[in-house]
Amino acid sequence: MYDMYISAREIARMLNLSRGTIYTMRRKGVLPEGRRIGGVRRWSMAELQTFLNGGINA
Repeated sequence: MYDMYISAREIARMLNLSRGTIYTMRRKGVLPEGRRIGGVRRWSMAELQTFLNGGINA
C-alpha cells in the first residue's frame, strides 16, 4: 500500500481555508511540514489525517 500526497490547494479545499492560510499554519507549526516532491510541497494524506484527528489549534 502507498500513501497519497496532496497539495496545499487540496488541503485548503478540505478545511475551507485559503492556500495562504495553509502555508501560514505550516510556517507556525500548526500543520505538519510536508515534503518537497518534484519541486513542490506535498503533504502525506495519512500524516494529515492523524494530525487532524488530534485537532487543529489555529
